[in-house]
Amino acid sequence: MIDESSRLLVSDHSAIVHALTNVASALDIGPNGYQVAVYGYSRGVNEKFDLDAHTNKQELLTSLANANLLTRIHYYTSDASTAVEYLTQTALTPVHGDRANYPDVVVFITDPDSASNTRLSALDRLRLANKASAVMVVSIGSGSSQVEQLGGTVVHIPNHGNVASTLTSSLLNFIQHC
Repeated sequence: MIDESSRLLVSDHSAIVHALTNVASALDIGPNGYQVAVYGYSRGVNEKFDLDAHTNKQELLTSLANANLLTRIHYYTSDASTAVEYLTQTALTPVHGDRANYPDVVVFITDPDSASNTRLSALDRLRLANKASAVMVVSIGSGSSQVEQLGGTVVHIPNHGNVASTLTSSLLNFIQHC
C-alpha cells in the first residue's frame, strides 16, 4: 500500500520503484513462491496489480518498471482505514490471488506528514491482524511521525541519503523474517 496523498513521496518515486524492483529481483516470484500486489491509497484505493497478476519474476519486474505508483496524487489526507478495509475485504481474498497456505505480509509506504492524520480504529487493527501475519509501516521523510498508529514494524527512512538502498534492505529483512 503506497500513500498516494503524500506530497513528500513524489520526490522519492524513482527510489521507491527502484527499491521495489530490487526486492522483487531478490525473491522467488511465482505461483509456488512469493506473490506481490501493489495498491495506492488516499481517499480510496487504486489497484496497480493483484497478487495473482504475475506468474513469474520478469512479469512483475516489467510491471513495476512501467507502473506509476503515485498516479492519483490528490494531496488530501490519506484514509488508512479505507486501505485496511480494502486489504481485508478485497485484496487479501482468494478472488484476488490470496493463497490459504501462504502467510500474508502487508507493507504501508507513507510519510510523516500524511501519517500524522491517520486514525485507525481497534476494529481496523484487529481485521488487519487477522488477515496479515505481519505488517510493516515505512515512513519516508523527515518530521514528526505518528505512523505507529498503523501498528506492526515501523521503519523511518530520512529522504536524504540513499532512500532506495535503505528501503530495499528494510523490506528484504522484514519479508525474509516473516
